[in-house]
Amino acid sequence: MDLADAVQHLKALGAILQQHPEQLGITDYPLVFGFAGLGNVGQGALEIFDCLPTQEVLPTQLADLFRSRNYSPGTLFKCLLQKSDLLRNSLHQFDVQDYAAHPSHYHSILPDLLPYISVLLNCVFYAPQYPRILPNDAFAEAWLRGARRLQVVGDLSCDPPDGSVACTVTSGDLYHPIFDYNPIDGSVSNAFGEDTVTVMAVDNLSAGLPRDASIAFSTMLRDFIPALVKADLHQADLSAQLPPELYKATVTHQGDLMPRYRYLEPYLQTHLNAQPCEALI
Repeated sequence: MDLADAVQHLKALGAILQQHPEQLGITDYPLVFGFAGLGNVGQGALEIFDCLPTQEVLPTQLADLFRSRNYSPGTLFKCLLQKSDLLRNSLHQFDVQDYAAHPSHYHSILPDLLPYISVLLNCVFYAPQYPRILPNDAFAEAWLRGARRLQVVGDLSCDPPDGSVACTVTSGDLYHPIFDYNPIDGSVSNAFGEDTVTVMAVDNLSAGLPRDASIAFSTMLRDFIPALVKADLHQADLSAQLPPELYKATVTHQGDLMPRYRYLEPYLQTHLNAQPCEALI
């Protein structure tokens, strides 16, 4: 199957849901999909999601939506969650410049939205200096309070085991993409159990559509090949050897992390310290 086939299947499914909304299996409350992160990954997820019958709802409108029940059966609601919707400082405010300078001063309020969101698509860029949008303690507390609406997390960012969402403690593969997570004790079990959240976390998810992935990647790479072949990679400074795009994409050189990727050092050290020597050969 390629992307065009998948899109056609989703559009056909959308038509069925509009004609027979009862087949959605949920009729007593609105089905809300939260999209965290609206960069390239988030835009791609939204493009596919919009093949279905969707309607946008703002985070501030969720409570009223559930109270009023004024919606068409079979409608899937998309709630777009930007940083300003998800993060607050100690004054319960969000300031773009302050966040850029002091991300550690902010915490996530996504747990406050869990009474309304059934499916979370996590598309955020995450690095250790940023707050987790669904941290372990806050997730467990919300779950214990009865905020158990969340059924599925599609973690497209996929940064296990300590990424932006607590439930991605591991990653699967294209043949075993899902598992269940218990927010109370952090345990993992087989998918679709009781009192758990089903998680899809695959780090090479784009390879699930190999033809599209290969065509897209090769088309973008083609124009850079001549410069890559001509580059003198023995030079310590690659900035004069590679086009800016390739230079920025270079993660390691001569055994060291490039400056823009040195934030990965703690992860690498943790992994190296945890692995027996023979596993690193």
